[in-house]
Amino acid sequence: RVAALLSGDPVMIQEYIDGIDRHANTALFFWPDADITSDEFTRKPDGQRQAGKTTNFLVLYKGGAFKLQETIMRDTGRVVSLKKCQEAIWACYSKYKRFGAWQQELLDTVASQGYLELITGWSRTWSKGTPKGSVINEICDFPVQTIAAQIAQSAHYEIEKELLQRRLKTKICLQVHDSLLLDGPKEEEKEIDSFIGIYLTKPPLLEILENELGRSVPILYEKEIII
Repeated sequence: RVAALLSGDPVMIQEYIDGIDRHANTALFFWPDADITSDEFTRKPDGQRQAGKTTNFLVLYKGGAFKLQETIMRDTGRVVSLKKCQEAIWACYSKYKRFGAWQQELLDTVASQGYLELITGWSRTWSKGTPKGSVINEICDFPVQTIAAQIAQSAHYEIEKELLQRRLKTKICLQVHDSLLLDGPKEEEKEIDSFIGIYLTKPPLLEILENELGRSVPILYEKEIII
């Protein structure tokens, strides 16, 4: 979703607005006759849908077919031909043309000035000249991962502040990527539900970015209770 927001790719943004399962759609490229409601397709972590998710995330950092084949095998135990992996990557770039152009703009910027500065002010330096090898992956990955982490931190801060202001016993005990683990008494669950969704779907930084970029992408969240 952050890639859609930053790149402004109209197709990608519209898919999120329409609530389309992009990972399922990409998985169907490998298995066009798959039943998307079946356990074989949806099962975590080794269902067919996971291969679609792997592909979508790999394209974010401009990964190649060898890496895609290896990761699908590792994550799902499924063997996909190298040719099919390359075709899947090409299909993504054919579908999301603005996203691909945005990635090229990032590479061109680093080639000419040797660094990237994000809309939030964070920057990273590389050598000038045409990026090669893993540097290409680093450059394309940097804006998406950094902004995503900053948005997550923005939500984390607001939730933490709300917990303190309400004098609740529930605490945030862990954050991993875009996931938060809260620990607290069962009787506080309803009150936490009344505000946590607001900060997870509309953290302050996200609204600032949307206003600055002139576009928006809906953010969703899932809740899982561990007893």
